[in-house]
Amino acid sequence: MKLSDYTIDYVKRWAGGAIFQRGENYARQGMVQQLEYNPDADTLQASVAGSGDEYDVEISARSDSLTASCTCPYDGWPCKHIVAAMLAFFAQKDELTRQAARQKKADSTLAKKLAELPSAELVTILLECAKKYPDLKRELAMRFEANKEATFTSIKKQIARAFPDIESDYYDTRTIAKQLRSILASTTQAAPEIRAKVCWAAIDRILKELNNYGMDDEPLEDAAMSAMDELAAAFQAAPELGDARRDVIAQLLNYYHNSNCGLTDWIYDSAVQLCAAKEDYRLVIESLKQAMKKTNSSYYQGLLAQLYEATGDTEAQRRTLEAHLKDGIDYWRLAQYWLAQHDRGKALEVAWQGIERGEGRKVEVYAFVQDELRQRGDYKAIAGLLHRKVEKQEFDTHHHFLHDGTYNCLWEHYAATHDYDGQKYLLNLRLDHHDIDLDFFKTAKACLHETDWPAFEARIIADLEERAQARQKTPPAWFVPNFPNQIMTLAEIYDYLDDYDRLFDTIKHQVELLRQYESKLLPHFSAEYLELYQNVVNRLIAARGRDSYNTAAQYAQTIRHIYVDVRKTPQEWEQYIGGLRAENKRLRVFLEEFAHV
Repeated sequence: MKLSDYTIDYVKRWAGGAIFQRGENYARQGMVQQLEYNPDADTLQASVAGSGDEYDVEISARSDSLTASCTCPYDGWPCKHIVAAMLAFFAQKDELTRQAARQKKADSTLAKKLAELPSAELVTILLECAKKYPDLKRELAMRFEANKEATFTSIKKQIARAFPDIESDYYDTRTIAKQLRSILASTTQAAPEIRAKVCWAAIDRILKELNNYGMDDEPLEDAAMSAMDELAAAFQAAPELGDARRDVIAQLLNYYHNSNCGLTDWIYDSAVQLCAAKEDYRLVIESLKQAMKKTNSSYYQGLLAQLYEATGDTEAQRRTLEAHLKDGIDYWRLAQYWLAQHDRGKALEVAWQGIERGEGRKVEVYAFVQDELRQRGDYKAIAGLLHRKVEKQEFDTHHHFLHDGTYNCLWEHYAATHDYDGQKYLLNLRLDHHDIDLDFFKTAKACLHETDWPAFEARIIADLEERAQARQKTPPAWFVPNFPNQIMTLAEIYDYLDDYDRLFDTIKHQVELLRQYESKLLPHFSAEYLELYQNVVNRLIAARGRDSYNTAAQYAQTIRHIYVDVRKTPQEWEQYIGGLRAENKRLRVFLEEFAHV
């Protein structure tokens, strides 16, 4: 499909309702500027005004979808600026197509006229333009003098000039990134050596900026990553540049060990990505060994083992993994090593050692052992594994049973084999450890027999009520374990059971929850809601301020609904609101906020 074949409905589905609406507002407000359509390349370029800035948008069509980019900081995709550009394109499609045709004709005419000019005159025109436009001058230098040191020196100066003083009013990382991309684009046709030098100069300057100021900046980080991709491609195209490649690797490792920005892991990954020979890997290995002299990190150990694996030195890989067995993850890495050596017995032995001896982070070793036991069908041993987790408080996450792999493995097995006693055991285990939420309640209700459910339900309610009362009595400075909020969980359960009396009794002192369940409880407890909301309105008015008055007005609207629609006493509403306005007639902002109540 071409860009012109897409529709507004497609863009709405593609972007989602909320983003589409924002983009539609931008397009309606005329925020899309400099819209350019190239029918031959089937691309759209636009400049879209945003929140205090201007963003560059590029859109093109694939066979079955749109691809687009925007220089805005929004993490999602697509953004409202992309949507606005597409909608502006739809509105101006015919005119933009005519403009493109006229431009193509004008370009063709210009090309003919230039072809008719004498060479000397063409040279004069080109040199005059090069003086006026630095980008053109750089393009010419890269085309005709790329291998001259003066050309590279000039480009380095341009890279440096792209970074104004950070205190300057002109400092904008999106503008910097755009200028750097323009500089890098000039090297596309250059030899790999000059491309590599220019790419590294840009990356080096970006990393210095990020490090000097401890910055996490998406435009600069994206520019560094794009330049690194081009640098890797340049080195790959010219294996003979080994010395230059190792020099870059060494500088990257220096940044890695002294990182003060959010790209630390990426810097290391980039250094390893550039490795193409054993000498390159040895450089990284020696760098990590030096770092480990200062801190014998399990993380460094894992990186070293990966490097030895990449170079085929499995003996050094094993020695490295065995040298620092402290946390569960260390044992897991060693178990993975033995698995790769096709020694499952040794791998399982090491994983069990990790469970027994590891000091922390045992998720991986538990999962390793559990998977081995599951493949053997030894669910009795898996139950023992869960018992150990419970005893040692070594669940996979702080959510306890709910997201624990061993618990869920057993539950799935017991459910699949219709093992009622096994399921009942797991439910009791969760209840004994106060791990209760609405889903647990529903699961237990669906699973347990009619003879077992009433007593189990009573235990759930009693547990939640007891812990809720203990929490309410405990001074705020003290810590009482609070798995989910017990009052909220009780409310969810009573709502699920349609037990409105107990629901109201549970949340009657929680204004937020009363508001949440208002639609269900109001018809049954209108008098109680009236009293509560009137007290809330009085407190908000007494607090003063437009925000308080605005919130009070929202509660007043509900009070009106109770009087007029629920209780059918509109005269009582008029009496209430009239008295409220009379009591606060000197409060101008109050009257403004209550004008439409």
